[in-house]
Amino acid sequence: MKQAFRAWYPLDDEEKKEIYKSGIVVLDTNVLLELYRFSTETRDEVLTVLAKVQDRLWIPYQVALEFHRNRLVTMGNAGKEATELFREIASSESNVIEKFRTAAKRRGIRDLDESRIAASFDALRSLAGELGPQEPFELPDSASDDAILSRITDLFDGRVGQEFDSDRLARESTTGTKRLAAKIPPGYADTKEKGVDASLGDYFAWRQILDEVQREPRSVLLVTNDQKEDWYQRIKGKILGPRPELSAEIMKVAGVRLHLATTQTFLSQAKRYLDVSVSDRAVDEAAAESEPGRPDFDRVVADLLAETGRAHRGPSAGLERYRAFESLCMNALRELGWLATSTGRGDYDAEVPLATPDGNPAGRIIFDFSTIEAFRGNSGARGRVVRLEERMRNMVDRYPYPVVLVNPGPDPITFQTPPSGRYSCPWGDYPRFQSITLRNLLTGSFDLPVEGIVPAE
Repeated sequence: MKQAFRAWYPLDDEEKKEIYKSGIVVLDTNVLLELYRFSTETRDEVLTVLAKVQDRLWIPYQVALEFHRNRLVTMGNAGKEATELFREIASSESNVIEKFRTAAKRRGIRDLDESRIAASFDALRSLAGELGPQEPFELPDSASDDAILSRITDLFDGRVGQEFDSDRLARESTTGTKRLAAKIPPGYADTKEKGVDASLGDYFAWRQILDEVQREPRSVLLVTNDQKEDWYQRIKGKILGPRPELSAEIMKVAGVRLHLATTQTFLSQAKRYLDVSVSDRAVDEAAAESEPGRPDFDRVVADLLAETGRAHRGPSAGLERYRAFESLCMNALRELGWLATSTGRGDYDAEVPLATPDGNPAGRIIFDFSTIEAFRGNSGARGRVVRLEERMRNMVDRYPYPVVLVNPGPDPITFQTPPSGRYSCPWGDYPRFQSITLRNLLTGSFDLPVEGIVPAE
């Protein structure tokens, strides 16, 4: 049976090793562009690993086209994060010093040692400097002034696929549009955000990969940081490998296997299978860049924290922030493969029944924006948490499935008397009640069974 359904079976370690040693190595646009966002050290390590497999490197014409279209914009944005960090440090230093001066004046202290404060902020600036350049790349006057572009150009000299001619482009546009409408991977996950025409790029790149392996059959290692459901098979937010449809299609066309890897995974596995030197820092930095399509978790949480006070007083800005929080959570749930429909209770909270793709109930997610102040030292917020605690106990008592409370703050809710009990399913026991953070939700790092939930005895 495995031979007939090989596309549905994950690659074993030996098969992955063989692809790394002899397969064609294909890079996606996002992998090429992130070279501009890496530190110099990590970028050099990535380029060194790519040089190790240069004789097997190849990119579709579509990837090369998108890279050149987006290169200058990426260069302009690179380094902005560090710039903003330095700006925040400077602003905070001024505020902190002023508060110390005010406090010292009230206490009659005339010889406040501000140098100790300045030294602390100097240490922060030094730490921030380790994260990357303080300024974005200076846009080059010509391509010859871009050293990164020069290295990429050298690596892929003679290793770029053919452009579709006008007739082929028209045919593939028609085919791709039909595939997107039928949710045949890849590309369909982008249509809601980008529209159909702008979402055809993934299909064009995939079609050009199929053309290449049909011309010269070799298994494919595709390095991409796009981890959406139209590339990867995801269950409960966990990535199990390429979509079986993609694996089956490439086997049908050329009789070869497909392996997908993010930059982080590529570096880790290249170190293992190709015996190349890769530092832990490079792997960690690649991990931070591996999902550019996903939300910036820390920034989202920081923005939510900044708006907490306004949210509780109820002005429109706070309500809009909550709605953005709820929308972010709902999109994440759907991306993770759940059927989710919000049943809003009030301005700042909602209940969301979860179901599996085939409609079986799986649990209930609760969003409650008001709990966040309890983790900022607001004593009055504790009363809201106590009321929420009672609400959760009542819900667990009446609702025959797991209940998950999402806190937009940095930590799960800690109840004095938490709802208890567990549910069992064919794969093990699952908590009757869970409190998770926004990060847990966005990364899919919480446990709910996919099907077959029954109350534990």
